[in-house]
Amino acid sequence: MDMKDYLSMEKEMLGIYLSGHPLEKFKKKIEILTNINSLSLMEIDTELEETGTCKNFQDGQNIKIAGIISKIKKKITKNNSLMAFLTIDDLYGSYEVIVFESIFNRYGINIEEEKIVLIERKTFY
Repeated sequence: MDMKDYLSMEKEMLGIYLSGHPLEKFKKKIEILTNINSLSLMEIDTELEETGTCKNFQDGQNIKIAGIISKIKKKITKNNSLMAFLTIDDLYGSYEVIVFESIFNRYGINIEEEKIVLIERKTFY
Protein backbone atom coordinates (compact mmCIF):
# COMPACT_ATOMS: atom_id res chain seq x y z
CA MET A 1 0.00 0.00 0.00
CA ASP A 2 1.41 3.39 -0.90
CA MET A 3 1.65 6.17 1.69
CA LYS A 4 -1.23 8.19 0.20
CA ASP A 5 -3.65 5.27 0.56
CA TYR A 6 -2.30 4.47 4.03
CA LEU A 7 -2.81 8.05 5.22
CA SER A 8 -6.27 8.14 3.66
CA MET A 9 -7.30 5.00 5.57
CA GLU A 10 -5.72 6.35 8.74
CA LYS A 11 -7.73 9.57 8.48
CA GLU A 12 -10.92 7.65 7.75
CA MET A 13 -10.47 5.28 10.71
CA LEU A 14 -9.00 7.65 13.32
CA GLY A 15 -10.22 11.04 12.15
CA ILE A 16 -6.64 12.38 12.08
CA TYR A 17 -3.42 11.76 10.19
CA LEU A 18 -1.08 10.00 12.60
CA SER A 19 1.84 8.71 10.51
CA GLY A 20 2.28 11.84 8.42
CA HIS A 21 0.28 14.30 6.34
CA PRO A 22 -0.45 14.15 2.60
CA LEU A 23 0.62 17.80 2.27
CA GLU A 24 4.00 17.34 3.94
CA LYS A 25 5.82 16.74 0.64
CA PHE A 26 4.29 19.99 -0.71
CA LYS A 27 5.10 22.08 2.37
CA LYS A 28 7.73 24.34 0.74
CA LYS A 29 5.60 24.95 -2.36
CA ILE A 30 2.54 25.73 -0.22
CA GLU A 31 4.56 28.23 1.83
CA ILE A 32 5.61 29.99 -1.40
CA LEU A 33 2.12 30.04 -2.95
CA THR A 34 0.07 31.01 0.12
CA ASN A 35 -0.02 33.87 2.57
CA ILE A 36 -2.20 32.31 5.29
CA ASN A 37 -2.93 28.93 6.92
CA SER A 38 -5.52 27.50 9.32
CA LEU A 39 -3.45 28.47 12.37
CA SER A 40 -3.37 32.09 11.16
CA LEU A 41 -7.13 31.97 10.57
CA MET A 42 -7.71 30.93 14.18
CA GLU A 43 -5.45 33.74 15.41
CA ILE A 44 -7.35 36.25 13.25
CA ASP A 45 -10.69 35.01 14.62
CA THR A 46 -9.43 35.43 18.17
CA GLU A 47 -8.04 38.88 17.41
CA LEU A 48 -11.31 40.00 15.80
CA GLU A 49 -13.34 38.73 18.76
CA GLU A 50 -11.08 40.46 21.29
CA THR A 51 -10.30 43.76 19.55
CA GLY A 52 -12.69 44.06 16.60
CA THR A 53 -9.74 44.61 14.26
CA CYS A 54 -7.04 42.58 12.53
CA LYS A 55 -3.51 43.95 12.25
CA ASN A 56 -2.16 41.43 9.69
CA PHE A 57 -4.94 41.43 7.09
CA GLN A 58 -7.10 44.27 5.84
CA ASP A 59 -10.72 43.91 4.80
CA GLY A 60 -10.76 43.22 1.04
CA GLN A 61 -7.16 41.97 0.90
CA ASN A 62 -6.36 38.96 -1.31
CA ILE A 63 -5.50 35.81 0.58
CA LYS A 64 -4.29 32.44 -0.68
CA ILE A 65 -4.65 29.28 1.36
CA ALA A 66 -4.08 25.64 0.46
CA GLY A 67 -5.18 22.32 1.85
CA ILE A 68 -6.75 18.98 1.15
CA ILE A 69 -10.53 18.56 0.95
CA SER A 70 -11.57 16.24 3.76
CA LYS A 71 -15.35 16.66 3.69
CA ILE A 72 -17.93 17.94 1.22
CA LYS A 73 -21.49 18.82 2.10
CA LYS A 74 -23.60 19.88 -0.92
CA LYS A 75 -26.76 21.92 -0.50
CA ILE A 76 -29.50 23.01 -2.85
CA THR A 77 -30.40 26.67 -2.41
CA LYS A 78 -33.87 28.27 -2.50
CA ASN A 79 -33.14 29.13 -6.14
CA ASN A 80 -32.62 25.44 -6.89
CA SER A 81 -28.90 25.85 -7.46
CA LEU A 82 -26.03 23.92 -5.91
CA MET A 83 -23.53 25.17 -3.34
CA ALA A 84 -21.13 23.34 -1.04
CA PHE A 85 -19.52 23.51 2.37
CA LEU A 86 -15.99 22.13 2.29
CA THR A 87 -13.81 21.14 5.21
CA ILE A 88 -10.20 21.72 4.24
CA ASP A 89 -7.25 20.32 6.21
CA ASP A 90 -3.80 21.84 6.06
CA LEU A 91 -0.64 21.08 8.03
CA TYR A 92 -1.88 23.09 11.04
CA GLY A 93 -5.57 22.27 11.37
CA SER A 94 -8.77 22.59 9.38
CA TYR A 95 -11.17 25.27 8.24
CA GLU A 96 -14.47 25.50 6.42
CA VAL A 97 -15.00 27.06 3.01
CA ILE A 98 -18.37 27.95 1.52
CA VAL A 99 -18.52 27.50 -2.24
CA PHE A 100 -21.38 29.58 -3.60
CA GLU A 101 -23.31 28.82 -6.78
CA SER A 102 -21.21 30.83 -9.25
CA ILE A 103 -17.95 29.26 -8.09
CA PHE A 104 -19.51 25.82 -7.76
CA ASN A 105 -20.78 26.02 -11.36
CA ARG A 106 -17.29 26.90 -12.53
CA TYR A 107 -15.19 24.51 -10.41
CA GLY A 108 -17.66 21.94 -9.06
CA ILE A 109 -16.34 19.16 -11.26
CA ASN A 110 -12.95 19.52 -9.52
CA ILE A 111 -14.34 19.39 -5.99
CA GLU A 112 -13.57 15.93 -4.63
CA GLU A 113 -12.53 14.56 -1.25
CA GLU A 114 -8.76 14.15 -0.83
CA LYS A 115 -8.05 16.65 -3.61
CA ILE A 116 -5.41 19.27 -2.87
CA VAL A 117 -6.68 22.79 -3.52
CA LEU A 118 -5.35 26.33 -3.59
CA ILE A 119 -8.04 28.84 -2.70
CA GLU A 120 -7.76 32.52 -3.49
CA ARG A 121 -10.27 35.08 -2.27
CA LYS A 122 -10.69 38.47 -0.70
CA THR A 123 -11.01 38.82 3.05
CA PHE A 124 -14.12 40.23 4.63
CA TYR A 125 -15.16 40.77 8.20
